[in-house]
Amino acid sequence: MDQRENLRILARAYEDNKISRDLLACAKAMIQKTMEIPEIRLRNLFEQYITFRAIQDARRKLLLQQN
Repeated sequence: MDQRENLRILARAYEDNKISRDLLACAKAMIQKTMEIPEIRLRNLFEQYITFRAIQDARRKLLLQQN
């Protein structure tokens, strides 16, 4: 079950008066936050790769200067 489906289930539960507005807001905020995690992880991975490549390039330039 994906997070969007969980949001729909929560909305239905609220409409059926099974959960309070506060609980809906809290759960919705947590689900939306977890939906952002893959994007954040991918961004961090790209940043690490860019840093790795910059260090590699700097190391290569230093080695070329020494020769």
